[in-house]
Amino acid sequence: MKLHAQKSWTIQEARTEGFEDVTPQAEVSQYGVRDPQFEAHQPLLAAGGGKLGKQVITVFDSGNYAVVDYSEGNHPPAFYYSVAGYLRFVQYDSGGEFPSKSYKHCAGSLCEALGYPSGQLLTVSVAVSETESFIFDPTGRLLAHWVGSECYTSTGGSCGSRTKAR
Repeated sequence: MKLHAQKSWTIQEARTEGFEDVTPQAEVSQYGVRDPQFEAHQPLLAAGGGKLGKQVITVFDSGNYAVVDYSEGNHPPAFYYSVAGYLRFVQYDSGGEFPSKSYKHCAGSLCEALGYPSGQLLTVSVAVSETESFIFDPTGRLLAHWVGSECYTSTGGSCGSRTKAR
């Protein structure tokens, strides 16, 4: 019988891993300002997420949602949209085994609203397992700690939940 132990990560270890080779700016202007399949995504959004062909849609409790299109390769960017289908973020994933890193950059009108240039780094995420990840702001401050479908703040309070595609 084989036993498999999972490493327990501290916030500092996740922070160090995430900020290794980080890129503060990304080119996101090639992506449209709206979800090009907004109408086609409506049934899945109403159902709380799911799969549409090679696309995986995750819906957040705010109603905002993310789309990852795996027809674009093994580690395609994730596109985060508002409830109305406007692009808010583009997230690039390092892929590979855990820990995996991803970098979320602002896009569209969100950049303007925040006073940031298009493509500005907003968050660094480190997924340390299938069910646990840490999210930091560009200065390295912990914003969120996801455990399963629940999100916790740096002080342990709830910061939301999500429904992943089934």
